[in-house]
Amino acid sequence: GNNSSSWPSLAKGTAPAEDLVAEAEAEVLRRWAGGAGSPVDNEPVAPGPCLGEEEDEGRGKETGALDPPAVDFYAVLDFEATCEEGIKIKPQEIIEFPTVLVDARTLKVVSEFQTYVRPVHHPNLSGFCISLTGIQQEWVDQAPIFIEAFELHRQWMEVQGLLPYQGKNTILFVTCGDWDLMQMLPSQCRLTNTKIPSYLQEWVNIKDIFCQRWNLDKSMGMVGMLRKSGLRLEGRHHSGIDDCRNIARLLIQLCKDGCYVASTSRRRESKT
Repeated sequence: GNNSSSWPSLAKGTAPAEDLVAEAEAEVLRRWAGGAGSPVDNEPVAPGPCLGEEEDEGRGKETGALDPPAVDFYAVLDFEATCEEGIKIKPQEIIEFPTVLVDARTLKVVSEFQTYVRPVHHPNLSGFCISLTGIQQEWVDQAPIFIEAFELHRQWMEVQGLLPYQGKNTILFVTCGDWDLMQMLPSQCRLTNTKIPSYLQEWVNIKDIFCQRWNLDKSMGMVGMLRKSGLRLEGRHHSGIDDCRNIARLLIQLCKDGCYVASTSRRRESKT
């Protein structure tokens, strides 16, 4: 559902009894197939191998090559930004900031965050932007500016028990392509003189994991990946929160297929 307040809290101290933990760990070992190591600084990381359905059960048992997930939670992110047909808007600004949180062990969506963002440099959305994203002018007019939206996102992560950030093995952001975190966020943060937190400087490009899973030479867009996975597009394409939900469904399917989901992309510090 859409009501994030109905999701269970991820605050510490809600762990089940020891026998349930043992059972959960056993389930994790059954579910996860091992692969990629940790990323080398400034190098793209090849995603780990995935097990095909027909060999999933047998191969895992024979080799014992089953690892728990790389992190506790995946955070699926998909920005929407100001745009105009055939023209590159400068500067481009984020107008929707959504995230869907997936528990890496249970593969369930446990929380959602979403806010529209008021653009400052080009405050009036183009007709093209409105028809593409479905985002209405009055929604962004009443929305917080980026610095405020970024702080709301940080507070949400804190409430979920994800901050203060404990290092790589806590949360990993997942995007569809590298644009969101390689280009759009750094550009927006330069505009607003905002520091990019460490947890947003390394991420999973789900297109890379998907290519590995299906042995593809060329990456596909979200709609194509859903179709190939036998999943229907839910909601509206280019609504940020709907895109996040669909990418989360793809992520969950890839995990169930035996893909080991670890970081594929990292922002180079030399790039500003």
